[in-house]
Amino acid sequence: MGELWRYRPWLTVFDVPSKGLRTRVRGVKARRTHHLLSLLELMFFFIAEFNDSVLDIREQYPLLPQSDTLEIAKQLGIKHPVDPITKYPIVLTTDFLLTVRHGATDQLQAWSVKYLRDLAKPRTLEKEEVQRRRWHQQGISWRLFTERDITPTQARNIRFLFPFRKPRSLRGIPHPLIRHLCDYLDDHITDGSVLADVCSTYEERYSVSRGTALMVSRYLLANKHWPLNLSHVISPLHPLVFRSTSPQISQKVAHAASQECLTRLA
Repeated sequence: MGELWRYRPWLTVFDVPSKGLRTRVRGVKARRTHHLLSLLELMFFFIAEFNDSVLDIREQYPLLPQSDTLEIAKQLGIKHPVDPITKYPIVLTTDFLLTVRHGATDQLQAWSVKYLRDLAKPRTLEKEEVQRRRWHQQGISWRLFTERDITPTQARNIRFLFPFRKPRSLRGIPHPLIRHLCDYLDDHITDGSVLADVCSTYEERYSVSRGTALMVSRYLLANKHWPLNLSHVISPLHPLVFRSTSPQISQKVAHAASQECLTRLA
């Protein structure tokens, strides 16, 4: 079934009717388009993309061979899901299979992403238990993610930053200008800074097109140039809140992130 850009999800947004949001998003880690079947799946995907320990994200992962889930359903004394028209058993899928770096090794994590209202349905719980047991048989941890695992503020922050994770978000801005802006922002962005103020000052001082500095700052924020606290609102008009860390560590982190960001853009 492949990994990274070679992987193809078992289900796509074209295969599954949904009353909620269905989205296709180009991922940075896997360098391919991901198919997400709900707003909650989209939020989980953003979190996985921002997690440095996550190496690969595979959505709508099929539980094959199908004989595994058929046997588990039989053991549980429940009906295996079937196609509503043909009545043949369908291939069950897990919402996400992540490859996660843990120390010196890589581990697989299976995640089911479900709204609490759906988990209140007995049939949903039956299908979740089939998944859990199947992954347990494989020696792979299975975990559940609900809307309780992310706050509205964190969700808004991630959606604000994600479009600028990619180097192409700065397409059209000369590389020397980006480098100069990075140096300037490093000198003027601190815990409590307001992006709009810092960026507008730069643009006026150096006669740069309005909005250019903000685009570069969003790129740096999205690529963890500064140790942001995602629990606080991130926007051009709100003071930035950094995670608690020493000035020396912050300077080293910013310098390393700056070099990596510039390398990506080169």
